[in-house]
Amino acid sequence: MFPLGQGTVTLRDGRSGLTVMLVINAGARAAQARGPGPSAVISDGLRRLQAGGRLPAAIDADHCAITLLAALQGGLLLAQVQQDARPLETAVDTLLALLARSGA
Repeated sequence: MFPLGQGTVTLRDGRSGLTVMLVINAGARAAQARGPGPSAVISDGLRRLQAGGRLPAAIDADHCAITLLAALQGGLLLAQVQQDARPLETAVDTLLALLARSGA
């Protein structure tokens, strides 16, 4: 479901991009075994954040989950192809900035 490329990239905090992808893969496989896909699991987490007042209720949790997943997968793919962590870091930083601006 989430193909892994050859090699790894190192993120600013020293974590390996491959490690991040393996964690995402493990979570996705576990979620599929239970039924819902990874975006549904993320949606549920976003709804919990909304219920706790940490994410605005106006944000569509399902659309946001798909956007988060697509940005992370795209950032990881580009980071692996380019052997540079910047695409992944940019994707994560941009998503966090957008969520912060939304009042999260």
